Amino acid sequence: NFIELKEDNDMYFLNIDLKGIDIREVSIRYDPGIIEINLYRLEMQKSFFGIVPRNILVKRAYNKRYENIEDIDTSQILKNIDNGILSIRMQKKYPLEGFDTIVEVDSYEDDIDD
Repeated sequence: NFIELKEDNDMYFLNIDLKGIDIREVSIRYDPGIIEINLYRLEMQKSFFGIVPRNILVKRAYNKRYENIEDIDTSQILKNIDNGILSIRMQKKYPLEGFDTIVEVDSYEDDIDD
């Protein structure tokens, strides 16, 4: 398959093989819990004109939807195109609950008597 989503502990990796795809016709949408990909791809299709087979280019629509996606930090999305592969790395967002609050202290007094 030319669309692939992988996951590890703290990140999602989306790879799309752009062969036959106009990047301007790719739509990738993230909503909490969902990543949806819509695109058009040119593909060869065997067709018959009478008894003579021939190949024609056909533009096909593809829609891929991934559900149960953990929250993504949209400020940490990295995109790259290399050798015709669109790669997108999406950092998972973790809630800050359960972490201790850090308070900055500009000055303090030491109560220890010497």
